[in-house]
Parts: sequence; structure tokens; C-alpha cells
Amino acid sequence: MTAFSRQGFRWVLLIFLLSQLQAAENFNDAQVKAGFLSKIGEFVTWPQKASAGPGSPITIGILGNDPFGSVLDELVQGKEIKGRKLAIRRAANLGALRGCQILFISSSEESRVRDILATIKADGTLTVSDVEQFTKAGGMIEVFVKSAKPGYNVNLKAARSAGLNISAKVARNSTTRDD
Repeated sequence: MTAFSRQGFRWVLLIFLLSQLQAAENFNDAQVKAGFLSKIGEFVTWPQKASAGPGSPITIGILGNDPFGSVLDELVQGKEIKGRKLAIRRAANLGALRGCQILFISSSEESRVRDILATIKADGTLTVSDVEQFTKAGGMIEVFVKSAKPGYNVNLKAARSAGLNISAKVARNSTTRDD
């Protein structure tokens, strides 16, 4: 490659990256968090007890007020993780969401987080929330958007005690919130 073509390539790459960053800034919090929920299953291995079988869907449960609207439905429609389709269930009652592989605990449930986590601790369910200090309360993944930048914290100890294995790649890229 000549010096001119390398420089031209770098400019094209820079323009592409800037356009991607600009596009990312146009996403709202719910879209960013829904995107995270739709992808996190690729980096998790569940214990056998958390699955109805190899052909069963990976179910994302939304407990409490749904902050995603149709965004999450659109993201998971027709998608698969590890050869399993994705499904979504929503409920205000934890009992209706037992058996989900991923449980998003809405901020509307903040006062009950510790009780919810204690109830499903042995289920092998990946717990995710946007409640502040969620991982410190025993939750597995806390997602947030701060200063228009998405981030997440991971509590590997909580995941391991539930029999889940979260990829080291996810843990390595977790962020610490500056409160």
C-alpha cells in the first residue's frame, strides 16, 4: 500500500468511526439498555437447571415497569443466541417470571431489589438492572448511561454463586460509576 492510499484509508476509517459515534449519541437510555439486554446472553453460560432444554428459548423477563416499550421486542425478533431463540416476558409479579434466563429488574422495583434477589438466588437466572448500587446489593449486572456514555458493572461473585459463568471479556470491560 502506498503512503497516499494508507492515508486515504485512515481518513475513510476516521470518518466512519465519527459517524458511528454520532449515531450512537442519538440513542436514548432505553435503546442502549435494550441493546445490552439483547446481546448479553452471548457471553453467559447458564447451569443446566436454568434451561428447559437445548431447543427452548432464552427468555428475558422484565419485572416491574417496562422502560423499553417495543424497542426490546424489535431487537430480539428473529434473533438467536447459541442456537436458541430469544423470547420476552413481562410481569409485575416475580412468580410469573420464574424460569427466565435473564431477568431485568426495573427501577420501579428498587425498594424490593434485595428481596427479589434473595428469592431467585438459586434459580440460575442472570440478574440485570439499572437500579443504582444493584451489584453491591447482590445483583449481577448493573447497566447505566452517564454523560451520554453507556457502562455496566459486573458482580462475578453473585453470578458464580448462582452457577453462571460470565465471559472474562464482559468483566474486563465493566466500568465503575463515578458517583
